Amino acid sequence: MAELIGEGRPPEEDFIVSVANGPGFEDQEPFGGGQEGHDGGGDEGDDDTFFTERRLKTLLRKEQEMDKQKVGASRGPQKWVLIREACVKEDRSFEQKTPVQLAEGFRNRKKKCLRYTHALEAAGGGQPTTASGLQMKKPAYYDLFLSYGHISHDHIQGASKPMVLPMGVNRGNGKRKSTGDIGGGGKLPRLGGGEITDAQLRQFVMQSREEVVQLRRDMAQERAEHSRQLGEVTQELRTLSAVLVQQGNELIQQGRQMLLLVQRQGDNLMGVLEKLGNRY
Repeated sequence: MAELIGEGRPPEEDFIVSVANGPGFEDQEPFGGGQEGHDGGGDEGDDDTFFTERRLKTLLRKEQEMDKQKVGASRGPQKWVLIREACVKEDRSFEQKTPVQLAEGFRNRKKKCLRYTHALEAAGGGQPTTASGLQMKKPAYYDLFLSYGHISHDHIQGASKPMVLPMGVNRGNGKRKSTGDIGGGGKLPRLGGGEITDAQLRQFVMQSREEVVQLRRDMAQERAEHSRQLGEVTQELRTLSAVLVQQGNELIQQGRQMLLLVQRQGDNLMGVLEKLGNRY
């Protein structure tokens, strides 16, 4: 299997591996060593040109038809053969795509839509955001996936298995663990052991929002109290300044009056001295 998927690339889901190992595909070219290109597939299906709306409708319709047929173990390879044949009729470049490449690109696109659905549920009808708090943009073809029943606000429908988690998240027995049915009672992993349900996660998010709102209210009340105290201190300083100015003016007035009194007494003394001089 290491030769099939290439060194350095994380294991794909069992469904993809079963497609690659299915009958009639032993000679298909393997994945690259963790590289970007699967003719538009990309690591996370970021290239919106991989599927046109018409091709995607064909893929969805064919997948639903194969879901109804339930052809057993060979269902995966047969399904993607039919899908590739349908795409080749519209675009000859699909002749170069293996069923593995086609399935990977389609499922990466679907995962992005599922992550957006999960974010919508976590937001409770508000604006969905990423784990880092950034605004999440609605993926291409999201409405189309939703209209065909491949994603739902209640549970995951369609033929695909639950989404895989990043490497390092497992049950402890080497098997990769899935998120289960998002929005339908599935479970999300919590690193370090233990599990939390979607309902608990939503409750935690709502509780965190309430705590943030309450914290903002407390901060606003503290700011108002500080502003009130600052206003009182400012008023006291203004009153004290007015009193000091008034007392300074009174002292200046008293000094002027004393100076005038001294001048009068000096004038009187000079007059007395002049009289005494004239007499003697």
